[in-house]
Amino acid sequence: MTHEISLFFIDMKFKKILYLLWLILWINSYSGQSLNPSPTSLPITESAIKQLFKFAEKTEMELTWNACYDTDSTYDSSDTITLYNDPYYYLSAHCCFLTTWYFNPNTSTFNIHNTHVCEEPPPTTIDFEHAGLRLHSYEQEGSCFIAIYQKKLLKERFKVISLHPHVMKNGDDGLALTLFRTYPNQ
Repeated sequence: MTHEISLFFIDMKFKKILYLLWLILWINSYSGQSLNPSPTSLPITESAIKQLFKFAEKTEMELTWNACYDTDSTYDSSDTITLYNDPYYYLSAHCCFLTTWYFNPNTSTFNIHNTHVCEEPPPTTIDFEHAGLRLHSYEQEGSCFIAIYQKKLLKERFKVISLHPHVMKNGDDGLALTLFRTYPNQ
């Protein structure tokens, strides 16, 4: 029985790695118009951004994007955030506060978790204000945006600044997504 369970988890990790590799290749080969990318940036299009967050909706695997900070509540007060799809990014960034966009398996919703990784055990908090969120990406005036809703209420809106390849802590290929907060204005 334990052998079957361990094979199941290996198979899930393998599927996640294959999906991330496919996503990176798809974004690299995408021939659509990119919106003001930097020289090392990947194309920033509405469809590319949607693909970044669709994986959890169609599988039983979780998907996380993490931002790392030195002080508590920096996520809420920052105008610019960088999210990494590397669950262990905080180990190389040497930060104490981790904000995670946790996409629930088999759904189109996500929650925002806050973890103080410098405490043992690391406490994680989530409140109703950051639960059951939905992400909507769109293009407007030549830029790509991400809007976050809770039910029908707009909670946050970001302009996508860049999407870069990132080598994850375990050596796998990952992504770094930089966003500029446009609502609520800071």
